Amino acid sequence: MITPQLRGEARVVLLTRNPRETAARRLTHPYPVHHATMVRRVEGMPPGWTARILVLRRADGIDEIYLPLIKYQRAYPNRSATWQNDVVRAVGLFWDYSRATAAGATPIPIVSAQPFLKELLQGFALALREGTVVEGRDPTGLYWPGSPYSVTKNLVRRIEDFARWCHTVSSSSQHRTDPTSPPNDGLSFTDILVWSRLRKFEMLSYISAEPRSVRRRSVVNLGKDPRGHALEAVKFFPRKDAARLLWEGHRRPKSAGGGDAYGAHNARDQMMALIDGWGGLRRSEALHLWVGDVVENPDKPGHALVVLHHPTDAAIEYRDPISGCLQAGTRGQALNSVYGLRARNVEKRGRYHAGWKGMDLDPQHTAIIHWLDDRAAALFWVLYLTYIRYVRPPIMRRRKALRGYDHPFLFVSEGRDRNPGDTSRPGDPYSMQAYERNHKAAVLRINLSYGKRYGTTTHGLRHMYGRTLADLRVSPEIIQKAMRHTSVLSQLVYVAPDNATTDARLQEAWDRLQTGELSLPVRASPGSGALDQDALSENTTQALLRLRETILDGGSIA
Repeated sequence: MITPQLRGEARVVLLTRNPRETAARRLTHPYPVHHATMVRRVEGMPPGWTARILVLRRADGIDEIYLPLIKYQRAYPNRSATWQNDVVRAVGLFWDYSRATAAGATPIPIVSAQPFLKELLQGFALALREGTVVEGRDPTGLYWPGSPYSVTKNLVRRIEDFARWCHTVSSSSQHRTDPTSPPNDGLSFTDILVWSRLRKFEMLSYISAEPRSVRRRSVVNLGKDPRGHALEAVKFFPRKDAARLLWEGHRRPKSAGGGDAYGAHNARDQMMALIDGWGGLRRSEALHLWVGDVVENPDKPGHALVVLHHPTDAAIEYRDPISGCLQAGTRGQALNSVYGLRARNVEKRGRYHAGWKGMDLDPQHTAIIHWLDDRAAALFWVLYLTYIRYVRPPIMRRRKALRGYDHPFLFVSEGRDRNPGDTSRPGDPYSMQAYERNHKAAVLRINLSYGKRYGTTTHGLRHMYGRTLADLRVSPEIIQKAMRHTSVLSQLVYVAPDNATTDARLQEAWDRLQTGELSLPVRASPGSGALDQDALSENTTQALLRLRETILDGGSIA
């Protein structure tokens, strides 16, 4: 068996935490006590691939790197950094709870007659959900606050998936089939996870061998999911403020009125807002655009034609830097051969990373941007010409003078990061974090509240695009094509009515009832006689008047 080797310094120092100090911080989520994590490259994996390493603080004071979790991440190299973080966090917290139990702390009470390991697993799940502090005291010493149902469910499922993998890849001789004590090292910790699979013990899962409609009862009752299951309308950027975002929000703060367009406004961020709000892109997708991905539309001169390419698989012809000949290949190959880079979605962390969610692509792994308004396509073309002629070139010349690497990405940063010790340079590929930060500043500049619940994040621009198509009664097939959804069902969140629309439709229906356009049959109970519509309205009106008079008089309702 090959043991993964970490690149760089593998030794780590864990800082012990005073539980009282931890509790005093009034944390909003469980905090690591007996473990730490770090990001490291792993030998034997592609360049740029990183894993999140879990370091266990054992009871004897030794820090142990938990190798099974590294192998688990290696087994799924294309999973996102978020997935890695969730898995490591879940397993690390379970180790903390196991350590607290091993130290003699009393687990959250379940049923004392249950086997120890079952009680340990159940106690952990309930500690996540309810917290570990009871009447101001914490018998575990962890001082975890309670977690939302969705968070608890996600963490528990991450542990179950990892346990399932451990059981699949391990041999029966490697692990004790019936551990009887809390774990004290990485091997005994894995024993418990393998045991949970051997005993078919799962906290939350479906039974794969049975019909999908049959759900296995969880051994941990977390209560009902507090979220409703009705489809809720998405929050989208206010359409009435969209133009202000472009011309007021993205005006450079130090620019006075007038001046040239590329000096007074940030053309890069204007283009990003246009392509997200009027082209329906997700915030990370435009960051994969190369300079040559935007051309003048041959069918509409003066308008931009923007083509999205899959970051690694889209076909491309590029000039081989060694032979000088044109060569057919993929974008991933071209990035590596010409620039020595990897696709931005392959890098899992850092400023260079840019996500790529699945979308409907043609056989060439490309997709055309469909503009909501032709004027947006015309404005984007003008801004693009301004950007590649007057804005981007001087930035890249400064970058070259600082010995920065060349790259083909369209959107670039204008200066180096101000954080101490940062190695960024002008002309770095524009990052998701910088885009969101600049967008937030633009939103606040036009006196709007910023946040997901207001629909004013960068993703709210894409929601504005989808909601506008739905309000224009565009057919579901066209919406699917325009938004590059792989399923026609994905657009349902855009056609779902919000609260204001629901109230308006109900009022419209009532008004039609009052004007006689609709009739409402009123069913009376047997023997009570018929109750017509006018009587219903009159009785309701009288009841409301009596209630109002009673409240004003301070009396009681008889």
